[in-house]
Amino acid sequence: MDMQGDIERLMFFEHARKAAEATYIKNPLDGDNLLRWGGALLELSQFQNPTASKQMLLGGDSD
Repeated sequence: MDMQGDIERLMFFEHARKAAEATYIKNPLDGDNLLRWGGALLELSQFQNPTASKQMLLGGDSD
């Protein structure tokens, strides 16, 4: 994939992660939202080194 595509993909999944996080605050029991959040984290982890990926998926990444 080209660099522009990677940047667009990164921005898309970062936005999805933030939206899911905001939805979680309103309704923490929404299973569909939790799946979206997890999916976004998995995609974002692909842009990190292995140690940072594992930390992100375990919940150590917070803004």
